[in-house]
Amino acid sequence: MPVMLKPKVTVLAVPTDINDRGLAIRALDQLGLAYEERGATALRVTSGDLADATIDLMSGVVSGRDHSPPWREALGCLRQAYAELKFRAEAATEGVEIKQRIVHPDGRIELHCRMPSRAHATTEERRVGSLMRRRSRRERPPRE
Repeated sequence: MPVMLKPKVTVLAVPTDINDRGLAIRALDQLGLAYEERGATALRVTSGDLADATIDLMSGVVSGRDHSPPWREALGCLRQAYAELKFRAEAATEGVEIKQRIVHPDGRIELHCRMPSRAHATTEERRVGSLMRRRSRRERPPRE
């Protein structure tokens, strides 16, 4: 009687910085990927080239069984969408205004930003900046 062997299934685990649940969900929605929540710490993608991939929000690891180029490309798109959303969220908290978004033919995204002017800085920020400038002047070597 022939013995049937089960094919060996390998799971690919890719470390990423995807650990913010809200931003991960927004990135998945932006890419049109369906998902289901797995408790409070994981998301499982249920559609597209990343179907059956799991995002561990505690470690940032994305794991899946498919190692095909479309899977890797889809993971790259998810990482890029997440990174842009994270940058935009952090920029907003710092008062940085994104003026322009350019998508290059090779897929790179370039964001042109305008930093907040010093006129909008709080009194405390101006005081700290002034102290730092004075300290750096004191630490310079004497001129000969």
